[in-house]
Amino acid sequence: MDDEPFNPDYVEVDRVLDVSESPDENEETVTLYLVKWCSLPYEDSTWELKADIDQSKIDDYELIAARTPNTKRVERPPAAEWKKLEGSMDYRNSNELREYQLEGLNWLTFNWYNS
Repeated sequence: MDDEPFNPDYVEVDRVLDVSESPDENEETVTLYLVKWCSLPYEDSTWELKADIDQSKIDDYELIAARTPNTKRVERPPAAEWKKLEGSMDYRNSNELREYQLEGLNWLTFNWYNS
């Protein structure tokens, strides 16, 4: 038998990570929440019934899930507008991109325009 005492954090909800609905054995829909437990890694998160979770943790999750990101999407330019960079611009202290850096920058921009 294990001689280590039981850590009560292992049964305390740290936070709710996700929500899912699935049928139970009676084909009734039940709501399950993916729970991250205190003092345990994310890989030990488990799906739990709503009734087994403190409502304040569910409310916290729903508040975060309802937020919309405050970002502006940048439209990709047409692929025909891509131009290969032939040389580096001059940076501070007369620094320039090395050949492999210029190649990498061209690869990145080509893929941005063509994806």
